[in-house]
Amino acid sequence: MTFGFWTAIFITNVLLFAVPDQLFHLRILAGVAAAFLTYIVVGIEIHLRTHDGRWVPDAWRAHHLAHHARPQKNFNIFLSIFDWLLGSKYMSFRFMASNSNNFEA
Repeated sequence: MTFGFWTAIFITNVLLFAVPDQLFHLRILAGVAAAFLTYIVVGIEIHLRTHDGRWVPDAWRAHHLAHHARPQKNFNIFLSIFDWLLGSKYMSFRFMASNSNNFEA
């Protein structure tokens, strides 16, 4: 994904907040833009580190690489809690079998 792609994503998302910010005088646009830009930069850096062998926590690497094995799971690059909350987190059969007592009624 190119710099132009990420620029378009950033501008599109910031514009989504710009309209309500101006209409309702919320004064949140600068903070939202800074937070989103930080998320993009950190996300790209962690994604690159995962693939080129530089250090990232093992759990982040495993979570992300499981996405490549199962493209319909583990969409978030490093925050697996959002995949868990939205139901897209991949859990191995071994994990589910070892925790089967937790799922019984």
